[in-house]
Amino acid sequence: MSYRQRGNNRQLSYSRQMTTHPKLEPLPAWEKTFCIEVGAMPWERFVELKKNLYEHDKVFEWDDSAGLTAFQEAKQRFWEIYHGFPCENKLPSNAANLYIEDVD
Repeated sequence: MSYRQRGNNRQLSYSRQMTTHPKLEPLPAWEKTFCIEVGAMPWERFVELKKNLYEHDKVFEWDDSAGLTAFQEAKQRFWEIYHGFPCENKLPSNAANLYIEDVD
């Protein structure tokens, strides 16, 4: 959009760019609670780290499908418990010791 004004035999031009901001969708309260309780991370720190994520391109190239699956399952379990639904996707009974190895 531009505005042109004439005065004193000169032409002034004022330009203003229209910026469109992406529409931010509200974050469900349970997702913030999930980050704080399960992730043991303050929400403000999570937001700050997410802002800095775009500075490191290698993160987006990293394929960790097992980690993504585990994250999605944990999020689903938390959602079911948070909303009072029966938990369909329970942890295995040996989950606490699943990745602990005996070292001599």
